[in-house]
Amino acid sequence: MSPFVALRFAIGVIYPFWRICAKTGYPGWLGVFIVVPIVNVGLVYFLACSEWPALRDGPWPRSGPPCGGGR
Repeated sequence: MSPFVALRFAIGVIYPFWRICAKTGYPGWLGVFIVVPIVNVGLVYFLACSEWPALRDGPWPRSGPPCGGGR
């Protein structure tokens, strides 16, 4: 794979995760970790299971503990 193709692929993957991290209330630069093998799986689980800072004081009530439990 040429370096140009690799760079385009990395940017195409990093940008959406940068936006996701920023919208959840975490620093956007955490999205860079999506291109690091094994760490990317940890990032997805972290985003899925953590309480997002953007929703801590939001108008929506929490529906239960993150990632299972509860109902």
